[in-house]
Amino acid sequence: MKEKVPHDYIEGNREITLDLSMKEVERLYNADQKLRDMAETGELQALHARCTELTNSIGSGYIKVFNSLDRTMQAICEAEQEVYDQLAENSGFDNLLSHASEVSFKDAMAFVDGNVPLENYSLVKAKADKTSDAYANVVVAER
Repeated sequence: MKEKVPHDYIEGNREITLDLSMKEVERLYNADQKLRDMAETGELQALHARCTELTNSIGSGYIKVFNSLDRTMQAICEAEQEVYDQLAENSGFDNLLSHASEVSFKDAMAFVDGNVPLENYSLVKAKADKTSDAYANVVVAER
């Protein structure tokens, strides 16, 4: 096998053994000449290494972005909670919903705890529609 197919063109870093599936053996055996030449010069292995590096970089970048979004979501929820607390204290909105203590970005996007801001907005708007001037800013803000 190693005489006919000296390099693993598929993964680039594993040894050719009898553990390969028939489909993998067929693909390796039928590889075109350009691919074989790239493997002989080491260019193919370098390409495999670069792909692995990029895959790891993408995974790391994804985690960083997700963590950043998570921190942003926490800051937003804390600010919203302050507004809800002020409304409850100053305006008698005792029925406003509160955010869970820790709202992750993933949970917020999946509306795991419902859509607290939208539900609270609906409560405030309903009260604004019933009263005249006290909550007119809510109706104006909607436009």
